[in-house]
Amino acid sequence: MSQLGFPLNLMRLSPSEQDCSQKILENTEAWIARNVNKRVSLPISILLARANIAPNHITFFNLLLGIAAGVIAAFGGYPSLLAAGFLFQAVSIIDGCDGEVAKLNQKATRFGAWFDTVGDNLSFVAFITGVTFGLYHETHAVWILHLAKVSLLSFAVLLSIMINYLIQQKGSSASLVTYEKEVVTSQAKKQNPLVAKALHYGKFLVKKDFFAFLFFFLALVNLPQAIVFFSALGTSAVAVILSVITLKNRRSAKAMEAKVVNEEATGVSS
Repeated sequence: MSQLGFPLNLMRLSPSEQDCSQKILENTEAWIARNVNKRVSLPISILLARANIAPNHITFFNLLLGIAAGVIAAFGGYPSLLAAGFLFQAVSIIDGCDGEVAKLNQKATRFGAWFDTVGDNLSFVAFITGVTFGLYHETHAVWILHLAKVSLLSFAVLLSIMINYLIQQKGSSASLVTYEKEVVTSQAKKQNPLVAKALHYGKFLVKKDFFAFLFFFLALVNLPQAIVFFSALGTSAVAVILSVITLKNRRSAKAMEAKVVNEEATGVSS
């Protein structure tokens, strides 16, 4: 049991809880998620699972926290920014609890995955909108609004690409992690080594655990401008990359269909 690390090694876990926790940690690639977020979320999830708390209730509670972070940030000023940044980091940690409880109690559902996806993204939009509103209220700098528009527009583009893929893959999970594994990771293997490495390591920079921790740090050092800037930079970069990948996949699919039709036509004529 000690292999699970602190603080799980201090808890009395059943064999199933230990096995499930071990699998969750092994399947968590991102450093911050594995070494920071999971150390907090997993013990909480085990207690919630024992209390038979529904995963969807956790998702709804976390969505309210995300909206609260945005509302607090909208007041402007360092105290509000710091409180909102801390709350958004808490949202990132608790975000893992619904999925972990679902796995611990074997209650994972497609609706739950969709609800989690919607909740995560609404939290992000609420936080960025709140930070932007609070910063603009203080500075009245127009460039802040422009960056926020770029961020939200890019976010809408990349989200629509991923959700459209998940809708088409009716038998797959509704989690955005599925899109990452089935599209981004597989696409990285097809690129040259340099591009493949960029895609492999770049995906960790746009994961919620990383940017939530980054936003919390920037809030701690009172740099709301940097939060808006990095949000716009990150979302626009990912939107461009996913758009290129999507176009390539569609062209490949059309080329494959054309090849099949041509082969069938050739077979009929012969």
